[in-house]
Amino acid sequence: MSLIIEHLYLSPIVVSRDLAFFKAQKISRVLIAAKNLRQHFQQLATYKQLNLSDNPQSCIIKYFVESIKFIHEALSARKNVLVHCLGGISRSVSIVIAYLMFILNISFEKALEFVKKRHSKADPNPGFRAQLKAFEKCIIEYKKLKEDDSSGTIDYRLLDTLIGMADKNDSGKAKKK
Repeated sequence: MSLIIEHLYLSPIVVSRDLAFFKAQKISRVLIAAKNLRQHFQQLATYKQLNLSDNPQSCIIKYFVESIKFIHEALSARKNVLVHCLGGISRSVSIVIAYLMFILNISFEKALEFVKKRHSKADPNPGFRAQLKAFEKCIIEYKKLKEDDSSGTIDYRLLDTLIGMADKNDSGKAKKK
């Protein structure tokens, strides 16, 4: 288990079964970046589960907006979030990297380095890396379009539209599954 930023934890599945960890860290939100994994503590936490396989052809970019929204709303309310998949290496790491890229306005490479310093097993598969690089371009475009907006609110619909345009251009080199 790794604390990535305040209130945001990243782990493999084993931590998701640890009741003592959930209670000690006051985990109240869990994002499972994998299909067919059990939600162990539904009485303690709100879950979001992504129907996602860990292979380079899986389209992870289509889950970025809903994941960013889920994580950001929880962290904004100072709730503790656990993001996990089976191994805590590729899927969950990619989701956390996407979140950091967007919220901190940093590149894929900087976000990967940031996560690796805190979670040494971080290693998105090649397809997810390509999609994170495509997402970086979406973020740049998003920031340009929002530069005159002083409200500070996140326009998830705009971000989703930009991702959809990138996906149509096959920037992520992944087929939708």
